[in-house]
Amino acid sequence: MELAVGAILMGDAAAAVASTFFGMGGAPGQRLPFKVILGKAACAHLYLNFLLSRRKKIVDIVGSIRGGGAVVNRVLDVLIDPRKEMGLSGVDDDAEW
Repeated sequence: MELAVGAILMGDAAAAVASTFFGMGGAPGQRLPFKVILGKAACAHLYLNFLLSRRKKIVDIVGSIRGGGAVVNRVLDVLIDPRKEMGLSGVDDDAEW
């Protein structure tokens, strides 16, 4: 959804530039002021930078939470040998589960 909003903003900025500099679209003789075009381009640029920086922050947070995959290894260790992970490996070796 957020990428769609970014694409719409970029498309709007590109359409404004095309209509102003190349005379495409819009009514003849009507041009958008350069300030409006600059504002649209700046808005699209800032929004896309926000998305990229937020994505980087999320990737960093997920990496710090998972510890680079340490949680997955820990879960697998618990599933493979639960007694050892609970500290019961040498307590009662003769007992059956």
